[in-house]
Amino acid sequence: MPGKPIIAITMGDPSGIGPEVILKALADPIIKSVSRPLVLGDWGVLQRARRRRFKSPQLICWQPGQELLPLLNHPTAHVVCPLSSLSERQSRPGVPSRAAGHGAFCYIHVAAKLALSKLADAIATAPISKSSLIDAGHDYPGHTELLAEISGTAECRMMLMGAKLRVVPVTGHVAFTKVARNLTREKILMTVNLTAGGLKNFFGIARPRIAVAALNPHGGEAGIFGDEEIKVIEPAVRQARRQGVSHRLAPPGAATSAAPLTTGWSVRQGVAAGAQLSSKPLSTNAASASRAASASRPTMRNELVNPGSSG
Repeated sequence: MPGKPIIAITMGDPSGIGPEVILKALADPIIKSVSRPLVLGDWGVLQRARRRRFKSPQLICWQPGQELLPLLNHPTAHVVCPLSSLSERQSRPGVPSRAAGHGAFCYIHVAAKLALSKLADAIATAPISKSSLIDAGHDYPGHTELLAEISGTAECRMMLMGAKLRVVPVTGHVAFTKVARNLTREKILMTVNLTAGGLKNFFGIARPRIAVAALNPHGGEAGIFGDEEIKVIEPAVRQARRQGVSHRLAPPGAATSAAPLTTGWSVRQGVAAGAQLSSKPLSTNAASASRAASASRPTMRNELVNPGSSG
């Protein structure tokens, strides 16, 4: 089915669980039935991971000069684009290395470029080691910040999705002890606006219900357990109301329990992981991008995923 979406799958840290998780996922026939996966990673690492599994999917190693689309349309096999060639020593499971960190960076970078060029409809990322990434000279605390820079996005947020509840953190990748000092009215307001816009544009929810969670126990109890609710969170909620989201925006105290919030997004000052919300449309950011392939996808050129151009 030529219309199935192309999903660029990044292998994550070669020394981590990513290779094994990808092989396990691709072994499920449903993946091939609904999409055309393109694994961006390391062929040797994947082959070594296959030896540790009883059942593994059929893989095809793309080579420069080969036409990619016919390979992606193979009825049963999955295509791997090799962007690194790490030795066993450089990719030992559970042992961080700079080479592995650089490899993880390359996989993400190429996947994002493919999505931005509309050559891939979405990306799926395996876990990375932040320490290995930084040790390799790529100073990003996570996927969120790296994707934001590649896409030229000034403001973005990450999202944790459940069956009925979606959580969007305000502060992102910071130490827990630094959350309070990094919490500002401007950041909360931006998070609310990005969340509301994302729900409307990507999920078709015309009237999103958003609850802004408190930072302190019991919502601070009028300042007894902290005054961030009084000085930072509640003023941001009032400003959001003035900007037009008041009809569904819950006050901080009402968000201390997420149980009733089964149809909207909860915004809180925690650390989560997941899809990206951006202040501008980007196929790598939209969790719904994989629902349909782009009708205007440019012709897939062999050199677009050449490992030599991965940066």
